[in-house]
Amino acid sequence: MKRINKKRKNRTHDIRWLPVLCLAFFFLETGCGLLNQHDLLSLEQDIFHLINGHRKSLGLGELVWNDLIAQVCREHSKEMASGASSFSHDGFDDRTGVIGRTIPYAQISEIIGYVVDVWGISSPTERVFQTWLTSASHLGAIEGDFELTGVGAARSGTTYYFSQIFLRKSH
Repeated sequence: MKRINKKRKNRTHDIRWLPVLCLAFFFLETGCGLLNQHDLLSLEQDIFHLINGHRKSLGLGELVWNDLIAQVCREHSKEMASGASSFSHDGFDDRTGVIGRTIPYAQISEIIGYVVDVWGISSPTERVFQTWLTSASHLGAIEGDFELTGVGAARSGTTYYFSQIFLRKSH
């Protein structure tokens, strides 16, 4: 009898961990929690470094990260990811208005992109960056006469959305 009771105790002990494991799985699958936030911030920085690496390879000045611009981009990416806005530049004037109240600018430009991670791609940022480089309008912003930038990333399921704004201050 002791042997049977011991097994039952082990099962009870294992079952106690089930809610914790289910919760951990939920957070990983839905992208909730601090892990996802850290990942999105890392993706934003990856794009920032890819863009600056490209600019540097052409002898162009590196862009300076701006937290306000990044926050505006982040909100736009979140809106696209949630379906609150379409995948577009709709609302660009509103975004530039928010930025312009704090940073007077002479020129401003925005690029957006998304990547569907169906096959577990290793780098959604590399994929969207390479796509931007093949587009004349995106490349114009990436290689343009800008000083400041910010990047925003958001995720919905297996799709990553990216927004980046480039700005040259008015002097």
